[in-house]
Amino acid sequence: SSSVKATGGTLIPSTTSGNGYFYHVFITPSPFVVDTEISSAEILVVGGGGAGGDTLSGGGGAGGIAYATSVPLPVTTYSVGVGTGGNAPRAAAPNSGDGNPGFISRFYNTPLSVDINGLGGGGAAYYSGGIPSPSGSDPGGSSGGTTGSPVGSATQPGATGVIPGGSITKYGNIGRLGTG
Repeated sequence: SSSVKATGGTLIPSTTSGNGYFYHVFITPSPFVVDTEISSAEILVVGGGGAGGDTLSGGGGAGGIAYATSVPLPVTTYSVGVGTGGNAPRAAAPNSGDGNPGFISRFYNTPLSVDINGLGGGGAAYYSGGIPSPSGSDPGGSSGGTTGSPVGSATQPGATGVIPGGSITKYGNIGRLGTG
């Protein structure tokens, strides 16, 4: 469209994007208000990344990605949650060097049954003094890496999500086992 139909986030106009699209970019939680019905929107939701572990540890997992296409957006207000990245390392024993997982990001409107979520990435498992974390890395949108085992699962591909009239593709990968 040649005109803005919604407010919320940082607006990147079609003249700046150069491809005719308007982008609303959210880096903090806030509402997304649709003033004029949008017949077909694309929505990309990315969860907060997991944190890396302590010295010689694995890297944190990326936040899960949900990409929705052909989404009709009626006039109403949608909530946008932006997940932050995990903190590292954890302070509580016995896994004092594990990274914390990231947090979920969401685009939703409960009465309309719209819910697109990007799960937080898994925290990495520590490796300290030749001893790997006994719990392995956390599961998450993409799981954290580890030098021990087990490696956490990627939970984003199985994440729930509802878009009446649209489709959602979900991306997340399993973390990798390092050599320590």
